[in-house]
Amino acid sequence: MIEKVKKLFSKNPFHYAFEGEKLLLQKDYKNALKLYNKAIKYASKDSEHLDLYYSSRAEAKKNLRDLNGALIDITKAIELAPTVYLYYFERSEIKKQLNDKNASEEDLKTVFNILDKNGSSHIFKIYMAERKAAQGNLNEAAELLDGTDDPRYNTENVLNIKVSIHSKMNDKESLINDLNKLIEMFPLRVPYLEHKTNILMDLKRFDEALSVVDKAINLDDKNSKLYVLRIGINFNLKNFEQAQKDINTALNLVISDEDKRRCMFYQSKINEELR
Repeated sequence: MIEKVKKLFSKNPFHYAFEGEKLLLQKDYKNALKLYNKAIKYASKDSEHLDLYYSSRAEAKKNLRDLNGALIDITKAIELAPTVYLYYFERSEIKKQLNDKNASEEDLKTVFNILDKNGSSHIFKIYMAERKAAQGNLNEAAELLDGTDDPRYNTENVLNIKVSIHSKMNDKESLINDLNKLIEMFPLRVPYLEHKTNILMDLKRFDEALSVVDKAINLDDKNSKLYVLRIGINFNLKNFEQAQKDINTALNLVISDEDKRRCMFYQSKINEELR
């Protein structure tokens, strides 16, 4: 592979890097490293892409467990392009793997300072919230994202991060708030309505749950899962006639074995109630 690239591109560093990037995406780190060695070797010292070459070579080395080599390369990338905050993120991760916690935190502070100057500190907080959540520090993760009306924290991506965090915390009221914002943004997204219905049922707020699931069924009237949800809601509201209708509807649609069992369960419960 490397010899073939040599013949095709001779001493063109960009082409070596281009092929190296493909191999990085394929997780062929050993051969990617060889190509980035060539890209750096043939690049001029003032090449506009040289920092990228060092950053990518650092990625290859990190995955090959050459952490010290990766640290040298990402530091070189930072020297060449000191305002690229992503490089500090990368170096922070490498330092963390080298058990240099203090130095890792210093790089994260630098990331925040760079983003703060650009009015983009929310990017850092979102990243840190995901990182804290992955580490199991759910309260810290939630604090980073909650308590602000800044619209930059009300994108679909961030709201879904908040949904994940609040689900793990079993914070149902915050979950409803997150889902309300998502439903306001995407009123035709049935999964968000379905999720909210489940939360309201857990809270035994059946009247509200019924209103939400009705909206979902109006959008997707062939979705058997929604009818099964409504069966449970109407049963708890003692609307046995409507629950029976929904059992019949659900069983005439494509339905999972689990939902069939739920229909049979509610059917038996309704029969007991009507005896």
